[in-house]
Amino acid sequence: MPVHLIKRYPNRKLYDTESNRYIHLQEVERLVDVGVPIQVIDSESGQDITAATLAQVLLAVSRRSVASVAISPLLLMIRAAKFPGEIAGAIGQMAAPGKDTDDMIRSPAAVSANDGEESPWAGAIERVARRLDIPQRSDLRRIESMLIALNAQVSVMLSARETVQDDDGGAMDDR
Repeated sequence: MPVHLIKRYPNRKLYDTESNRYIHLQEVERLVDVGVPIQVIDSESGQDITAATLAQVLLAVSRRSVASVAISPLLLMIRAAKFPGEIAGAIGQMAAPGKDTDDMIRSPAAVSANDGEESPWAGAIERVARRLDIPQRSDLRRIESMLIALNAQVSVMLSARETVQDDDGGAMDDR
């Protein structure tokens, strides 16, 4: 399906080049709802402003919706915007021809049942999380192992202390 081109003019009007008429954000929303790929271009600079326009659509939807928009994905998107190559690459891989729609909405770290490969989200999220200095599961497992080892050492020390106390008749010299 070809990309549906929309131009945004300085007066903030959106011009649909397919229907040769001005449209509102709700009409952009309808195009997205039916799966039409869109691209919004600034008419003066030629800059792709699709993401900004879709953010406006999301804002409009959230204002008139009874159910609130989930905050977590929005926060992730804001943080991920700092690393567009990582996220865009993952999304591009997931949206590649032949990919099942279910693959696109599975949890990021899920493994695709269709091809046995790890989701492209997993690698992208791990790289972004590392750049943002967010602990990973492997970090937490390492810390847990260290705590278990430390706990074992403390137990050995306490046991040795009790043994020394028993050998001294219950009195221990605290120097």
